[in-house]
Amino acid sequence: MAKLIYFSIFILLSNTGFCQNKKYFGQVIDKETQKPLEGANIIIKNTGKGTSTDREGKFEIERLYDNKEVEVSYIGYQSTPHRLKGRSTNIIQLEKETLIIDHIDLRLGEYKGPSTYITKKEFESKNTYTQSVNPNFTIIEEPASFHGGVANLYAFFAANFQYNQSMLEQKSTGSVIVQFTINEEGSAENIKFFKEINLSNQVKKEILNTFKTMPNWKPASQRGREVKQHFITTISFGDNRNQN
Repeated sequence: MAKLIYFSIFILLSNTGFCQNKKYFGQVIDKETQKPLEGANIIIKNTGKGTSTDREGKFEIERLYDNKEVEVSYIGYQSTPHRLKGRSTNIIQLEKETLIIDHIDLRLGEYKGPSTYITKKEFESKNTYTQSVNPNFTIIEEPASFHGGVANLYAFFAANFQYNQSMLEQKSTGSVIVQFTINEEGSAENIKFFKEINLSNQVKKEILNTFKTMPNWKPASQRGREVKQHFITTISFGDNRNQN
């Protein structure tokens, strides 16, 4: 009788351990800050099955078809393939990603973008946002967007970047790489300049003023939560009308 009881306990503990081993456990964090990322998507490769992380960046996911390969994604970060391990918590570190916006050419005589800028009020009066709901697990990631798209962003800069007489008298063209962040409210912040060519203080000030007057974007969202997203672009400036 005693042997039967011991055997039953052994079977129970074995089954418990087996059930626990049917799941992978992990945590997704920002590689730079080491802070957890809530709402990151974890998809088992070639299955369409997945889950998302909780407030502490933690997740658990069923083992399916002995597949240990997962794809981890989060808006504003580089998507990362990862091979899960079964006997420990999988720590997955994501690196920030900066999206490239095509060249914004503000040189007089060179601008070839839309001739008319559509204001945010005009755009919203003609467009409505709708959101579909899917009961199954889906990757819900939406990048930040300027109303009317990138073409309207070019038109905004062309309409609002103002040349004064001193800037025109320089008679030289130049360019600068600008990096900026669209925050959770949709406004631009952390504006930084790199690889400056003929960038005077006046031109730099006018670029900053244009960014400050730019209407808020629709912020990026990760599973319904607004998140920051980083962008980079090249801006050209100067009077090129007499050089063609």
